[in-house]
Amino acid sequence: AALRLGADEEGAGAVLSANSASSSPSPSASASASASAASGSRSNDPYAGVPPIPTDWTHEDASLKIIDAILKSNGLKIDKDNLDEPLKQVWHGVDAKRFGISGAGHYGSDGDDDYQGKPYPKERLLTNRDFIFIKECINGGPLNDGPGYESYVGRPAEKEFLYDIVSNRHSGLGEYRLGRICNHNSRIVPSSS
Repeated sequence: AALRLGADEEGAGAVLSANSASSSPSPSASASASASAASGSRSNDPYAGVPPIPTDWTHEDASLKIIDAILKSNGLKIDKDNLDEPLKQVWHGVDAKRFGISGAGHYGSDGDDDYQGKPYPKERLLTNRDFIFIKECINGGPLNDGPGYESYVGRPAEKEFLYDIVSNRHSGLGEYRLGRICNHNSRIVPSSS
């Protein structure tokens, strides 16, 4: 069975589907499958039948689709027309008016007990603008999702430095690259202990 990751009918959100056979197997894959069937053994290649990764695929695009898919699976969607409002409720799932930052762990707070069954105050809700900001940080630039989105909309100009934490467009040393450097360095340089 081949697994494919693609967009849903609206073009947003990742959809994972299983196909019993690849739509266009390569000649070598067909020959390999025929040889395995003839010998009565199964292929040891765990990727046999999986289609190749598209040439225009990027981690960033996949991450943006994953965010949309997670929101969709929880009954929520980003509403670009109401940036400072809670996420759009598209079906039963997580209550958009209770999807925010809880009080748990703060001094003098018993968590969400004060809000049981009630909406969070607006300053604690995660808004459409917050999720666009997260997606812009991952993307390393504006989302370019249409008119009005040619520039950053997740945060105002005076907070533009926040974007450089994840993907620094000035030096290239954002969190992602520094994480990779640290990871590779720990494998190259032996520890002194």
